[in-house]
Amino acid sequence: MLDQTVIGACSKCGFSIAACICENKGSPKLSVTKKFKFDAAHKLPNYKGKCKNLHGHGFYGEVEFFGPVNEKTGMVIDFSEIKSHIAYYIIQYLDHSYLNDILENPTAENLVLWIVLKLRGINWGKNVELTRIRLYETEDSYAEWRKN
Repeated sequence: MLDQTVIGACSKCGFSIAACICENKGSPKLSVTKKFKFDAAHKLPNYKGKCKNLHGHGFYGEVEFFGPVNEKTGMVIDFSEIKSHIAYYIIQYLDHSYLNDILENPTAENLVLWIVLKLRGINWGKNVELTRIRLYETEDSYAEWRKN
């Protein structure tokens, strides 16, 4: 059996110094993404095309976080914690709803901004940041917010 000990390995990540993912500067940092979905109906009152009429979508989205990998848990953030917060702050309001009751003009862009407002104030963990929200209205059309 080959000895898998790497000579000159980083004491934190175990990779060779040349391939070190943490550069010996604390815990490595990574992005993690959780997907979610909901079904809802809406109409776009300020739109001239067919979407001015009542219709529905199977929306799906992604929330992304960036932060250090916790040395004890091996995670940036627990996926089940993200799922719980999305269920509480987002899904319970949007799933099987009429979006015009929530937003006057429920475009994909305005829905993303609404989601940002709901999730931004949550303490996600030490040095963990909400960095991106993407919401697909259709399979090939989405609106996205990114932290500057």
